[in-house]
Amino acid sequence: NIASPSKLTAAIFKFIASARSKFLENLTDDDIDVFARSSFLRKTDPDKKLATEATRNWGEISSGRFQFDRRQKEAQAVLDVSKEDILDYWDTYVLGQGSGDGRRLLISEIVPKSRTASS
Repeated sequence: NIASPSKLTAAIFKFIASARSKFLENLTDDDIDVFARSSFLRKTDPDKKLATEATRNWGEISSGRFQFDRRQKEAQAVLDVSKEDILDYWDTYVLGQGSGDGRRLLISEIVPKSRTASS
């Protein structure tokens, strides 16, 4: 099938608009809790190699932030995420709704000059 770039973009926007009701609104507190605990465990898992720890710490130094306990803070914060937080994030930064200027959108389409696009 061959579809124009504008048709593909419209289909993507349609999917994004429907994802909230199809997926996010159906999340239960248990679903969120399982994900949060899994994320917490990944973030608090000690580095397996010294090079990994050194790279992470040098990243903090080079950025000038010096938050060497960033992973622990992020791990703790993820446990506090609620369904409402997820929905608010989706509405603001994915759908671009609500107050503020949350969403940025870049669409890049590559269309050949000589022939029609093929899939």
